[in-house]
Amino acid sequence: MTVFKRFPFQNYLEIAKADDEKPARNSWKQPNTRLKFTYQEQKDYEVIEGEIAGLEERKEMLVEKMERWMYLEELKARIDAQ
Repeated sequence: MTVFKRFPFQNYLEIAKADDEKPARNSWKQPNTRLKFTYQEQKDYEVIEGEIAGLEERKEMLVEKMERWMYLEELKARIDAQ
């Protein structure tokens, strides 16, 4: 009777299971997932608060001028009605 020698892949399931537990070969090279600004975003971020403050000031001036214009329009309408 012939005795069969053990084949190298006889324990294939055990080998496959062990391979699943091993880290991936290229796992040492993780992509950089840290968020950061681009150059342009950083520059925009540095000046945007000042720009917003300037626009809010202009908006207030425009509101005041619109109120004055509305008053003058009403006054003109009353003068024309006389």
